[in-house]
Amino acid sequence: MNIKFERVLWHNELKGHLNKNAVQTYTITNYRVLLNESAILLRDIDDIVIMDRRRVPVQGHTGDSTSIGVYNSSFQFGNINSTIKTIGDICFISARRSCITFPQVLDPHRVVRLANAARKRSLSVEKLATHKFSIRSQRKKESIIRSSNSFFCLRCSSTNPSGSRYCNKCGYRISMGDSDKSIISTPAVASLAKSIDNMNLGVKFLNYESLSTGLKIQYPSNWVIVNPELKGHFTVAFKSQPQSICDYAQIVAIDVRNLPLHLSLRQYIEVNVIDLRKKYANFRLIESAPTTLATNPAHRLVYSEGGQKLMHNVTIKNNTVYQIVFSTRSDEYHNYLPIVQKMINSFGITK
Repeated sequence: MNIKFERVLWHNELKGHLNKNAVQTYTITNYRVLLNESAILLRDIDDIVIMDRRRVPVQGHTGDSTSIGVYNSSFQFGNINSTIKTIGDICFISARRSCITFPQVLDPHRVVRLANAARKRSLSVEKLATHKFSIRSQRKKESIIRSSNSFFCLRCSSTNPSGSRYCNKCGYRISMGDSDKSIISTPAVASLAKSIDNMNLGVKFLNYESLSTGLKIQYPSNWVIVNPELKGHFTVAFKSQPQSICDYAQIVAIDVRNLPLHLSLRQYIEVNVIDLRKKYANFRLIESAPTTLATNPAHRLVYSEGGQKLMHNVTIKNNTVYQIVFSTRSDEYHNYLPIVQKMINSFGITK
């Protein structure tokens, strides 16, 4: 609400019968309804009703209403000729209860029409503001899509034109001078992914398959499937069973979600890296490289944060994002990498 543009549409003061110095003030503005210092926004009002409506002679009425501003009128009392007028209590309803009541209002139907018109204008202004905000958000997202001819710096996440040798913001040197070749790659991990199926890990693997999500994967028999109430926003998760209270549980989680804005895989990864840098103060990108997941083109991110090391394997199929996340302690990462890589190699999309 912008108080700067708030103006009074209707105002009334009602003095007490015993204590004339006790004054109740009732006000309707183009944004709010006020009873003394208590207020409710017009947009939060569900209904306005008139209660205890009755006809009275106007000169005998103690609590008359006086409108100011755009609805200016006045009423004279003590005249010889009395006039019969309608008065009533106006109740402003919000969340199924009466929040504010204006008692003994002269011509309550006129005041209700005034309040309803102001409420309608307030809702229209709010709807317009929401629409403008939605347009700004959409334009911001579209700017990310248009950035396909640029790439982000691995150090500061700023966007740079394709072909730049140095980051325009932090000066980080892009040794290959090309956005596709500026990613960090670890050939050792790639070769491990190819040869892991031929290794004897000494662990029996079980099959997991979900018809509803269209996922299948193998997981170690000494790991457990995380209970639905514990898995958070992931579709399914697997966790190792610590041998003692000092051991750290390894977690492999699968996340399936709709692709926002029809982003490409590269654009989706760029947005993810930017979000991770904002989320974690100690974020450090270790690896960013293309790979495959369920025979589909994919991308692998490896980063550390606060003593943890995480690996994301992401692919996009039919406008759906499939992501496998491995989380462990930094000093345990390479010990469990062969097992996790075998799980990743067994991952399949069945629909």
